[in-house]
Amino acid sequence: MEPDAIRETVNEIAPAYAGVRHHLHRNPELSGQEQETSAFVATELHRLGMDEVQTGVGGHGIVALLRGSGKGPLFAIRADMDALPIQEEGDL
Repeated sequence: MEPDAIRETVNEIAPAYAGVRHHLHRNPELSGQEQETSAFVATELHRLGMDEVQTGVGGHGIVALLRGSGKGPLFAIRADMDALPIQEEGDL
């Protein structure tokens, strides 16, 4: 996929994923307690059509695999799902 096509696809799906981000921020879970967050993220990865979604990795972790159609570079993305135990002081 060419960079312009990737950019166009991202711009098309980004608004829908604002709701996902809002959901995750409204329902924070502390480290080691991310049961609902993990289930939510796994459901979204399945919905996106990942080839494999493995849950329960090291606790509540997830590994998802998306195979490409050809040979080429491989890359990985790592992200945290836990919230920090702080109280927001703003009105956001």
